[in-house]
Amino acid sequence: MKKNNKTLLELLAGVIFTSSSIYAVNRIIFYLSQQKDSFIGKHHYTYAHKQGNIKYTKTGTGSPLLLLHNLDCASSSYEWDEVISTLSKNHTVYALDLIGCGNSDKPRITYTSFLYVQTIYDFIKEVICDEVDVIATGNMAPIAFLIEHMHPKTFQHFIFVNPEDFNQTSIMPSAKDTYRKELLEMPIIGTSLYQLYYAKSALFARFSTKYFGDSNNKKLKYVRRYYAAAHRGGSNCKFLHASLCTHYLGSNIKSCYKDVNVPTCIIFGKDMHYETDFSTWGVFLNPNTEVAIIPDTKFLPQLEKPGEFTDICDLYLTEGTIEKDLL
Repeated sequence: MKKNNKTLLELLAGVIFTSSSIYAVNRIIFYLSQQKDSFIGKHHYTYAHKQGNIKYTKTGTGSPLLLLHNLDCASSSYEWDEVISTLSKNHTVYALDLIGCGNSDKPRITYTSFLYVQTIYDFIKEVICDEVDVIATGNMAPIAFLIEHMHPKTFQHFIFVNPEDFNQTSIMPSAKDTYRKELLEMPIIGTSLYQLYYAKSALFARFSTKYFGDSNNKKLKYVRRYYAAAHRGGSNCKFLHASLCTHYLGSNIKSCYKDVNVPTCIIFGKDMHYETDFSTWGVFLNPNTEVAIIPDTKFLPQLEKPGEFTDICDLYLTEGTIEKDLL
């Protein structure tokens, strides 16, 4: 009996020691990630929303232009770092760190598409106070559509950069996803899984295979900044990650896409691979859609080819079309 009790105590002690060690390692990783590259971006303004403080920059003069980065724990307004100065020559440019990202607050909540509809619409009405043009990357394109669908005449022009496949966007959380979300939000296990997903090696792999084309040599510079953004705010970062992984950002926008009467330009990286041919699907769903393709780029052409990217944006926002330049 005593031998069994001793074995049980040793096992319990081992579990406690292992858990404590993992917890300590996670804390150290979050701490060290901010020391070498603590600067993510200069945010001169804070918008105090009921969901949390949102950091943003405001530069330039002219018609308002809102920049919405791809919604990912490692993303931030730094995504626009190469193009803001050029865009601000003709526009008053607002670049947000979305709630849960970058330098903005990262509350321990469930993140949904309607959370972002609410926070972004409130920002537009309370800070910009005017109709606005918007450039949005990836999974923020559906959010912009939902904002316009629910609050017509919010946007004057859409420019979407490699928008997320609408079939992927429409996936909603299942019962299995609910359990997965609970696992990903757990203090030790969830935090450790988060650290693995946003390790520098994992981020470098994503930049090499998804974000940048094969010929781009600037990956390391951006990996450092994305790594810092993914760890700003400590373990609270994992709550957005858990919601993204379990489809809590899902929304069916196919039906409202046809009803949104906003001139739209879609910019693709030529080397991206999609299951859906957006270049024809977008035009079929909405005749106001125009398509531009930037060669030798993938998911983030605004960082890979900033000159070509801003040329397309400026032409579309001033002329309302890109056809005469591309044909």
